Amino acid sequence: MHSLFQQKAKLMKTAHRILQFSFFLLLMSACKKDNPKTIDNIPVVPGVVGFEGMAAFDNLSATEKDRIKSWNTLFVHQSVGGDLEGGCNDNGYGFDYIEASGTMVQTGLYGGLFSSSNGNPLGKIAEFKNRVALNPGKIRVVCFKFGYADIEDATLTDVQNAYKQMVDDFRAKGIRVLHITPPLVYDVSYNSPKMQMRTWMLQTFTNDMIFDLQDIESRNLTDGTRCEQSGVWQICSTNRSTAACPSAEQGIDTPQQGHLCSVAATKISKAFLYAIYKAGI
Repeated sequence: MHSLFQQKAKLMKTAHRILQFSFFLLLMSACKKDNPKTIDNIPVVPGVVGFEGMAAFDNLSATEKDRIKSWNTLFVHQSVGGDLEGGCNDNGYGFDYIEASGTMVQTGLYGGLFSSSNGNPLGKIAEFKNRVALNPGKIRVVCFKFGYADIEDATLTDVQNAYKQMVDDFRAKGIRVLHITPPLVYDVSYNSPKMQMRTWMLQTFTNDMIFDLQDIESRNLTDGTRCEQSGVWQICSTNRSTAACPSAEQGIDTPQQGHLCSVAATKISKAFLYAIYKAGI
C-alpha cells in the first residue's frame, strides 16, 4: 500500500516536471516571436542575403551551385545590373540574353535590359510584367532590379505601390520573387530615398528572398566596415567604379553614380548567385 502511494506520488511529480518544461518551451517560443531577428532594428525573416552571402556561395558544393541552372530565372536591369551579370559570368554562371519580346527555350539564367530609361521606374515595372507574361509557366524566379536613378523622394510612394502590386500578381501565379535593394551612389545626398526603399522592402516582403545589395556595396569587402556619412550609407570607394578599377561596362563614375568596380562586382555577384539559389530551392 505504501509502495503504491510512493509510485503515484512519483508519477505526479514527473508529470508536474513535464508540465513545467512544456510551459518553459512555450515561453521561449513566445519570446522568439516577440523578438525576431533584426537588420538595423528592422524585423526580418532569415530570407535576406547580404554581406555573408559571398562566403555562403563559396561554401556550397559545385553540385549545389549548379542547381541554379535547373530552373529559369529572369533578371532584368540596366547599368549596375550589367555589373552584377558580368560578375556572375566571371564566377562561371553566365546569363543568356533575352529580348523584351523573347521567350525561354532552355533552362537556366536569363538576363535582359529594360528599354525604359533609368529614371522611369513605372515604365520598367510595366515592361517587366509584360516580359513575364510572355513566358507563362516557365519561370520559377523573377528578379526586378531598380537603378539608382529610379528611386527618388518625390515618386517613392507611387513606385512602392506599383512594385508591390506587381509582386502580388506574380505570387498569385506561383512565381517566386527575388527582390534587390536599390543601389547606392557615392554622394550621400542622393541616398536617403534609396535607404527608405530598402527599409520598406525588408518590412514588406518578409516571405520572399531579398538580395541586399545596399548592405554589401556599402561595406568594405575585406573587413566588413560600413561606408557612411552621418548615418547615410554610400557605396564604398573601394567598390565603386573609379580610374583605379572601372566598371567593366560603364566606365568611370562621377560621385552621383554607383556602378561597381569590376573586381568588386565579381565578389559581390557571389552573394547574388547565392540569393538566386536560395530563392529557387
